[in-house]
Amino acid sequence: MIINLTDIRKYEINVLFDGVSKARQDYSVRISGKNSDKNVRLSLASEYSLNQIMTKLYPNMTYPLDIKHDKSGCPLFADKTLSDLKNKYDINPYFSLSHSGDYGCSVVSENPVGIDIEKMDFEKHDTLEKLAARFFTSEESDWVKDDILRFYEIWCAKEAFLKASGLAGKLPMSGFRAEIVLGAQSAQSSENGEIYIKYDYQFDDNQSNRYIGKILLDKLDEGYMMAVCVRQKADTVIDCKFLVE
Repeated sequence: MIINLTDIRKYEINVLFDGVSKARQDYSVRISGKNSDKNVRLSLASEYSLNQIMTKLYPNMTYPLDIKHDKSGCPLFADKTLSDLKNKYDINPYFSLSHSGDYGCSVVSENPVGIDIEKMDFEKHDTLEKLAARFFTSEESDWVKDDILRFYEIWCAKEAFLKASGLAGKLPMSGFRAEIVLGAQSAQSSENGEIYIKYDYQFDDNQSNRYIGKILLDKLDEGYMMAVCVRQKADTVIDCKFLVE
């Protein structure tokens, strides 16, 4: 899978605007009167980062790519885009988008995938236990306690799973469990201490062991948290590469 980060501090708004779909352009125009320049650029940044990945991988497509949204608001490649990708490259890729703080991000994978980035709000420290009790399982809440880093690890892990599984807007965050697994304690973890995520949710088709997540910190500014989740065998390593512009 390929991940890309777009730092909105490095781009003029017109550059971001020209690099996204007509639907995203129209949305940014609609919100521009009620939002700051930063918020408008953020609304463009994640889709812009997606087009950067796709341009690198599949240069013979027409850019920016057309994006549509399902009933729950999840972004998807438009039908014509999928048809062109199939005809030109014989692929059916999946993607996910997120944004927070100064970053828009995206991920592209051959399997269903989800990504979430959060700028950590350290002012929430006094309300962590209440937030965890509302959104997390009891096991997750007991693990988090008043640790803000743990809170955001679980939050990002759960958001990424909801996107990858297609359950965003359908399943509450407290309806499944995410477990952070560190270093050598995990058969999935590599020797450099990567942080993996195991999920506990019973699907109707018994695919609960097919989702695995990973916490990503190495490319982020201090104060951010990011996680990806992908549908693949739970005893395998997630191969993440960042796009190098």
